[in-house]
Amino acid sequence: MELDKRLWYVRWFFFSQMIWDEFYHSGNSSRYAYGTNLCHFMRVTLVLCPLVLVLHGALYASVVAIFIGLPVYLAGGIGYALILACIGVIASVIWGSKRLMNRMRQSKRERTLITGPSYAVFLWSYVVALKRKMCPILTFKQQGNV
Repeated sequence: MELDKRLWYVRWFFFSQMIWDEFYHSGNSSRYAYGTNLCHFMRVTLVLCPLVLVLHGALYASVVAIFIGLPVYLAGGIGYALILACIGVIASVIWGSKRLMNRMRQSKRERTLITGPSYAVFLWSYVVALKRKMCPILTFKQQGNV
């Protein structure tokens, strides 16, 4: 099955593979640049990447809790909350303005039609492959390449 590299779930696969390689210290995500099998594709996108993201989220949440909880415990909550609110408002205004500018630039660009199977069809082919106990080969291509 040939998939366009610009499909959202193919881009999610490359992102997930990069995250898993960094977590697992293999550093070999370039070997999947041209293709893989369907089972590896789904395992990385549905199991391994969410697992790594949850583990990192738990780690960062505990670190943030320490950095927020300790100053509140030592100095008091009202002043600390006001400072955090001011920082949050400034950061959200900066982030929102950058995002708005990026959308304005993107709307000016000519958008091309990306063809490929929908994710539901793709997921169904994975279920069928599991039932048959045979994973088909996926190849990635860029639109316009022969």
